[in-house]
Amino acid sequence: MTCGSWQHILLNEGFATYLSLMFLEFGFPNSYGPNYVGTFNSVLTDSSGSVFCNDTSSVSRIFSGRLSYNKGAMVLHMLRKVVGDSSFARGVRRYLNDPALANGFALTADLKRNIEAESGKNLDNFFQKWVYGEGYPNYQADWKQNNNNWVTVKLNQSTSHPSVKFYDMPVTLLLRGATEGKSYTVEHSFSGQEFSFNPGFKVDTVIIDPEMWILSKIKTSKKINSSSVSNEIKIFPNPSTNGPVYLSLVNPTDRNLYLRLYNNLGQLIWQKDLLTAGNDELINIPADRLSRGIYHLQVRSEKSIKLVKKIVR
Repeated sequence: MTCGSWQHILLNEGFATYLSLMFLEFGFPNSYGPNYVGTFNSVLTDSSGSVFCNDTSSVSRIFSGRLSYNKGAMVLHMLRKVVGDSSFARGVRRYLNDPALANGFALTADLKRNIEAESGKNLDNFFQKWVYGEGYPNYQADWKQNNNNWVTVKLNQSTSHPSVKFYDMPVTLLLRGATEGKSYTVEHSFSGQEFSFNPGFKVDTVIIDPEMWILSKIKTSKKINSSSVSNEIKIFPNPSTNGPVYLSLVNPTDRNLYLRLYNNLGQLIWQKDLLTAGNDELINIPADRLSRGIYHLQVRSEKSIKLVKKIVR
């Protein structure tokens, strides 16, 4: 099987490069790391150009070491991460055994179709951004830890080329303390998305994508100051002229939180019960559906919290 046109050179040289890396990964692990890092870094020397070859009149573009070989290999590596080792292996085998392709010609869509069939995942976004788009993402995380050891990470992403606005990717975050660490993989679907974790120890560092699965040049994190006050409650904006009102609860000491919103006549118009379990909370109070007036929000827990806040709409 070979590519149906030079536009789909990924299917030849991207695979050849990646399978060479996989041979080292499983057979010669000491050589794998330096070779992988070299391939990875070579792609990041420029943000322009796609794996899909748009200019087949240029021999140097068709056989671009950075795009057709190395970025092609990295895209296949990320595809393996997105669908998982088993689905990736079965999908490639299905692609190779596809009776419509065997001993003939294949297009990138044929590879996508076969891996989708084995993984059960829709890969439209992945191929559109990583194969046909240009550039790569960069990440920056702001994180804090509360008194109960819960960690909140706000994960931001920028892109290096205007052809792609955002890369939807599973991102692994390593939370590391003095003597231990825990990894969590999150589905990052928009810049500024927040994730909460309970590692059970004091964290001193958050590392984004520690095993370098995602092709990215910048991955930085910064700890931001967190309140040390237990059961710190803030309501904002207040007064509110339009849109929702938010209740922020930091360092909760109780497990259960009960919210009741009353109008000025004492009628209950909204309620919410939730388990805080030690995690900080940001709760949306649907004030945008309320008429103008004065409301009273009752906030209580089973032990420590009992207060009423006035909300002006």
